[in-house]
Amino acid sequence: MRRHGRKQTPMPGQACSRRWKSAPSNGCLAAESRTEDAGMRKFVSGNLNYSSWSIRALLMVRHLKLDVEEEIVPLDFPDTTARLAEISPTRKVPLLLWDDETVWDSLAIIEWLADRFPDAGV
Repeated sequence: MRRHGRKQTPMPGQACSRRWKSAPSNGCLAAESRTEDAGMRKFVSGNLNYSSWSIRALLMVRHLKLDVEEEIVPLDFPDTTARLAEISPTRKVPLLLWDDETVWDSLAIIEWLADRFPDAGV
């Protein structure tokens, strides 16, 4: 059920953390980013109105100015669990798909990005 009749629009940028698992990146967009080799990169979040955990990781992605595809999975639809099962090993958001790595949990995403981009001063 969509609240207030407003459609959630995606925001650019995503992030990741130390909780990662090697997995195929599912439907990711090849994009130019701050890394030397642009590969399959995607950030999956929940509705930003209802998922403050997604916002935490998104802020890190924006701070780093990463060029990744963003997908918002509405958390209040009947097929949400099935959709998350297709893309997330934990069926939760936020989730970062980066080349052949999958990172979930907002803190894990932030730590992973901080390790990957040490020159950013995070």
